[in-house]
Amino acid sequence: ENPSARASFPGGVTVARQYDRLVKLTAAEPLRTVELPCPGTVEIGGLRVTAIPAETLVNGPDVFTVRPVGTMILRSREPGDEITLPGGTKSLKKLYIDRKIPASARLQIPVLADEAGILGVYSIGPDAKRRADELPGVQIRFSKTEK
Repeated sequence: ENPSARASFPGGVTVARQYDRLVKLTAAEPLRTVELPCPGTVEIGGLRVTAIPAETLVNGPDVFTVRPVGTMILRSREPGDEITLPGGTKSLKKLYIDRKIPASARLQIPVLADEAGILGVYSIGPDAKRRADELPGVQIRFSKTEK
């Protein structure tokens, strides 16, 4: 019944249920924590993340405008992380489960944070309490890197 059940087999093979299918798992390591300067660009988890002073207000899942406090970092989800969206505040763990993101993929989703907490999450968008509603702000843009 567990949508994220897993079983280990000889030879170091692990098979997991990801909701309605079975997949062979590879060890998922958390993303390395990297500082995101503004202006600046970093690559993390197959993504290019760019921060620039905002000229317009954009707030979507892959491009959003925030007001950071201190240094911005990109990292994996950590226990206790919460984000406020238009529907209310949820833990990232619960949000990932609700969105049916496989457990093996959750550590690979970049979380943008600063000294005051979470600013936003890739593919989800900005924290409603941290997004910029007027300029000045910092625009964050996520794009896939070419392989």
